[in-house]
Amino acid sequence: MRLVLWMTVGSVAAATLATAGAALGGAHAGAEVWLGMAGPLLSAVAFWTALARRARKAAQGLTRLVVAAFAVKFVFFAAYVVAVLQSGWVRPKPFVACFAVFYVALHLVETSGLRRMGSETFGRGARTGRLGETGSPRRWDQ
Repeated sequence: MRLVLWMTVGSVAAATLATAGAALGGAHAGAEVWLGMAGPLLSAVAFWTALARRARKAAQGLTRLVVAAFAVKFVFFAAYVVAVLQSGWVRPKPFVACFAVFYVALHLVETSGLRRMGSETFGRGARTGRLGETGSPRRWDQ
């Protein structure tokens, strides 16, 4: 669960810096930054937690979980963005910009974690096509 901790700490630090930077520049962007961060972070944490639990039980079925999570994320993000924009709490352009940055950044972190998890769970064979050659299962989750 180290990846979840790093995603959370990194996102909160980035949002804090962005809010402080906007305040120093004379702009007020607190709600836009924090709500732009909250949706992607919640999604990434929920996805990674579900994936880690599934992988601890058995590596089989991870692809099915990833595909199902993609569908759930699609619906969640659509509903989240519409709800936040309809609420009137934020200005659309700064919110969408912050949302997009956190969305992409957290997906890159998830991709890196998935790659690491795959190579460490299935060993070097995950890269060579010969599964089970070497590797330490579940080390990615420490």
